[in-house]
Amino acid sequence: MFIDKSEATNEVLSALVKAKSQIGSITKGSANPFFKSKYADLSAILNTVEPVLQEFNLAVIQPVVNIDSSSFIATTFIHESGQYVSILGSELVAAKQNDPQAMGSAITYARRYSISSGLSLNSENDDDGERAMNRGNYSPSKPSSSSTSVSPFEKMKSYLKTAENKPETYEKIINSPKNRWLTNGQKAELKKMI
Repeated sequence: MFIDKSEATNEVLSALVKAKSQIGSITKGSANPFFKSKYADLSAILNTVEPVLQEFNLAVIQPVVNIDSSSFIATTFIHESGQYVSILGSELVAAKQNDPQAMGSAITYARRYSISSGLSLNSENDDDGERAMNRGNYSPSKPSSSSTSVSPFEKMKSYLKTAENKPETYEKIINSPKNRWLTNGQKAELKKMI
């Protein structure tokens, strides 16, 4: 669940629960031209969330971290007591390599999703990263009712099911820093497959 945390977490988690109960709705002030809808940009989210976090003696920081040659956003909630919890957010995927503007867009996108996920905010209809992809030829379409998305955990199960060396593959999956979000229950379910 957490990629890093202080030895004790009782105060930071208690404050987060209290803050979460006080966070109101997020204003959807940015327009998505592809879906002709509005979404809450990072500024709107932070303008709503940070005053509530401060009320409960919390701060949030979102540095870029590198794990296994990939860059991610880590969202850390810090309590005045010194306690903290960190979650691993989205991997940074820029539309163009070596383009600072594309990377800036990817960082903003990942920060927005990481804090929204970390606080379970239900704030936005968005372009599903289309803007960060910079494809230029995107034409919006509604997903068909028959389309289904496969969760990362289901993908792992499928991958493990077809692996030749299941014990080694299982160890690689659960020991990868990219998979720190796996719960003990999910790890146990994967282990039953070997």
